[in-house]
Amino acid sequence: MSVNFKCLYCDRYLLSRNAYSQHVKYCNELKELNISMEESNNDISDMVSNINEMSLDSDDFSQIEELQKEFENFDEILSESLQNYTEKSDTNMSNILE
Repeated sequence: MSVNFKCLYCDRYLLSRNAYSQHVKYCNELKELNISMEESNNDISDMVSNINEMSLDSDDFSQIEELQKEFENFDEILSESLQNYTEKSDTNMSNILE
């Protein structure tokens, strides 16, 4: 009389206890791999959701554009301000020394 061993994870029947043990081990590893992949996919999905929630909306972009316009000539303005400061400072020093 033949005894078949049914796998715990799939519909396969195996003829020997040794074949059954090897097969169940293999199916268990596949199951663990699938769980791991599902967890990774969920983690990735959560990250994408978080990134989407953090994405800039049109108001954010308009504020950035406004700031860029304000600071577009910053180097030029800074340079002129430093030059004016230096000239005033030189004048003040000249007046003090006279």
